[in-house]
Amino acid sequence: MLRSIATVSISGTLPEKLHAIAAAGYQGVEIFENDLLYYTGTPAEIRQLAADLGLKITLFQPFRDFEGASRAQFAANIARARRKFALMHELGCDTLLLCSNVQPDCSADSELQVADLRALATLAEEEGITIGYEALAWGTHVNRWQQAWERVRRVDSPALGLVLDSFHILARGDTLDALPSVPVEKITFVQLADAPYMKMDLLEWSRHFRCFPGQGELPLEPFAEQVTRCGYRGPWSLEIFNDGFRASPNGATAKDGYRSLLWLEEQTRRRLPTCDADLFSPPPLPVYHGLEFIEFAASAAEAQRLGQHLQALGFQHEGSHRSKQVTLWRNGGARIVINHQPHSWADHFYQRHGVSLCAMALRVDRSAPIVARARALGYATWQGDAGPNETPIPAICAPDGSLIYLIEAGEGIYERDFHLRDGLTVREDYLGIDHLALGMEADSRDNWVMFFRTVFGFTLEHEQTLPDPYG
Repeated sequence: MLRSIATVSISGTLPEKLHAIAAAGYQGVEIFENDLLYYTGTPAEIRQLAADLGLKITLFQPFRDFEGASRAQFAANIARARRKFALMHELGCDTLLLCSNVQPDCSADSELQVADLRALATLAEEEGITIGYEALAWGTHVNRWQQAWERVRRVDSPALGLVLDSFHILARGDTLDALPSVPVEKITFVQLADAPYMKMDLLEWSRHFRCFPGQGELPLEPFAEQVTRCGYRGPWSLEIFNDGFRASPNGATAKDGYRSLLWLEEQTRRRLPTCDADLFSPPPLPVYHGLEFIEFAASAAEAQRLGQHLQALGFQHEGSHRSKQVTLWRNGGARIVINHQPHSWADHFYQRHGVSLCAMALRVDRSAPIVARARALGYATWQGDAGPNETPIPAICAPDGSLIYLIEAGEGIYERDFHLRDGLTVREDYLGIDHLALGMEADSRDNWVMFFRTVFGFTLEHEQTLPDPYG
């Protein structure tokens, strides 16, 4: 499966975007016209840069407001198309995205629309260009994919096909149930975007609130299944309009986008286990047995004060680490670790964040497959130093630099790693730690969603708004 992303999806200049896209692992890129216009060099230079980076330019976009225009405008549109094709030859791209007309005065006459599309397809065929026709969700007369397909079918040209965009289709509540009636060779391109459900104008929703697959609430999994089931084996390309993404470092954003494609491929493979498509197949999701402990980073003085707070909450000092300045606190099934070891990873975290939650530990069946899964998804892993007879515990690095420890069922880490207090009668007020509330910057939410969903298989519930005393 060729994985692609539109340059509009991330921040930076066009060369910066291409470098970030290639570094994240993509094989293809859609060039958005505005990115090319703002670039001070030539299309040929971008063609060479993409080739040097191992990127195929999968699509050039957009070409707007063509079909059903006035006859005077139609002549200008044909001239505009010729110039666009010449630019594409210089760019080294042979596929152009045509959006359905959004002008309020465009003709509703489908015969005229088909005639215009046929004229464009004829010109494109002469130039060795393929046109992908996309129904914008807010198109004046063509705003559903079936309407776009009807016009493509009537034109009946090898140079005109259909672009399926998940946002434009799913935001209108449509499905791909009728897709088996479309010959697979007429599906020119597939664009993927998720979004949270919002009651607002479709254009505003699309232009500002799209996100990567798995970060929103649209039914992307059945969409991808149906596209794959019908035999489409072309690029899967992300087209994301998101203000936060365009204001964030492009490297991290591009990597999250790539992970979202891997995640969606994995879901598609589960739905179509015998499919011949080349889909991502990582180690399976882990089996969990609860939250084993949480760990705070602190200085020595703050560790003492934090321990006093825990005592007030009913926790008891159960023991101290054999080789590190780490204390263990417990009440029933709830365990909290306070780490104030100098020059340690926790100390580094403390220097950046102050007293804070620096790690959590999950009890799992096996840790090795989860570590392998995280690495396959491009996440860093960590293995701390263990003293003699101590338990080496693998961990996965979270988006904020904290750690998710993986402790296998049956490992007696407390007895091996801590000097436990003799004769302590453990209080049994708490059954365990049932959930955590993570404070984060607003623009990091999507990174966390991608992390928990792809690595650990957590599900995303509907977003809720809760009051905060500080706004």
